[in-house]
Amino acid sequence: MLVSSSTTTANGTCPAGGTKLDFGLDTNGNGTLDADEITGSHTICNAASAPTLTSVTPTGASMKCPSGGTTVKSGADTNANGVLDYSEVTVANEICSGGTTTLLANNTAVAPGDPSCPFGSTRTSWGIDNGAGGGTAGDGILQDGEVTTTTLTCVTNSLNPRSLVPPGGAAGTAQILTGGGAGNAGSGGTGGLVNLTIGNGTGGGNVKV
Repeated sequence: MLVSSSTTTANGTCPAGGTKLDFGLDTNGNGTLDADEITGSHTICNAASAPTLTSVTPTGASMKCPSGGTTVKSGADTNANGVLDYSEVTVANEICSGGTTTLLANNTAVAPGDPSCPFGSTRTSWGIDNGAGGGTAGDGILQDGEVTTTTLTCVTNSLNPRSLVPPGGAAGTAQILTGGGAGNAGSGGTGGLVNLTIGNGTGGGNVKV
């Protein structure tokens, strides 16, 4: 993790000027914080003529950063002792090792006609916003390379099948077997017809055998 600083001139936000801090992970390992590696920035205004100090401290594993990370603290050295005291800290950022650990999810509607979900479905993808697979870490957008899990939820009800994938085996070998109704004594009842319906219009537009 790298931090770069640059001096800002006096302006409406910082009448006495200040220091702009850019931080991010050195993803290409060249020892320089390149523009496309910056994941956060913060400008700290000078208190009168006090310089801005920055501390960088490694942190252990936590709920936010399971693999540990780095805490960057900054503030104006108002007492001019050359040390960033606790009371002088005006901004603190924790940067996780390996990028952000924010979990994102995308929902995409799948049109009817897919063999697995003939009446349509919703595809849900999850992943960590860590820049994997050429994505951009910490941008709040789940890119394809960051996706780790995908599920498909079919549109269905008690009348709709979950799939129209045909059974295995050669054509003409599948069977529908029926028998007579239950009888009180002796032989069972008379065998009836096999009716194929579309649920009075509520179960879809086709019946396929």
